Amino acid sequence: MLSDPSDRRKFLVSMVMVMMFLFADLMLPQSLPTWPEELEDEVVISRTTTTTNITKDTGLNSSDSSTNYGSNGTFELGSTMSSESRILLELNNTFNASTIVSQAFLELTCGVDSSSIGTINIFPSRMKKTWEESNATWNDHESGVNWALPGAEGSSDRGTWEPPHYGYGNSTFNVNVTAIVQDAVVNNRGTF
Repeated sequence: MLSDPSDRRKFLVSMVMVMMFLFADLMLPQSLPTWPEELEDEVVISRTTTTTNITKDTGLNSSDSSTNYGSNGTFELGSTMSSESRILLELNNTFNASTIVSQAFLELTCGVDSSSIGTINIFPSRMKKTWEESNATWNDHESGVNWALPGAEGSSDRGTWEPPHYGYGNSTFNVNVTAIVQDAVVNNRGTF
């Protein structure tokens, strides 16, 4: 044990100091009934909704492979026993690469002859090749320049098909194109 009085005194002073620190830690929360708000981190999430219009569109039809539909107001979309048709749509990318896109939907209004078709399956895909609205056909993406495969079917023409949107009848469909838009934003593409 401690035999020297100066050692005892140092020991007691040390113990008093330790007790004071412990007491101060225990008493601090009671002395401040609520912590100042300045000490709390505030999480702010800003959300916005943006509507973007289509800048160009056209149709591709396998049964009329050299016809351009860029100036048509309507276009038949889908597959039959003898043909297949697709719609090409392009929108300007107005977002910068730091924008976080949580959802993106393409609002597509379709009129369906319910006697000839039961359901609608819409498969979106990202176009990899540029195309001309007034010249794109089933065979060509620009005047005299072929797709890798007719109907923009080549892997250098378009990306993989996104999960389909299923619908029925005359309606406006909200097709989920989130992955396509996110890819365009992250890669700073001018269009999607």
